[in-house]
Amino acid sequence: MSVVPNLALSIVLAAAVITGSVSMIRVAYMRRHYGVPHWLYHLTARNNLATSDLIAVIGSLTLSAALPLLILWAAANRDAS
Repeated sequence: MSVVPNLALSIVLAAAVITGSVSMIRVAYMRRHYGVPHWLYHLTARNNLATSDLIAVIGSLTLSAALPLLILWAAANRDAS
């Protein structure tokens, strides 16, 4: 996935946090389906990266995979209230 769609999804996720609208929550759900497998791939395939690069990649992908999950959790708790 290139940088532009990734940036666009990040902007939409930020809007999901701010607005909490159902359509934004759906985008967060779609983003989760990309983020978690991508995170798992890079966690297992080190690709001869230097330690600092590996930490940066795993760290950023952890945030990328965790943010949609947090949004979905917040939406579920909001609906349950």
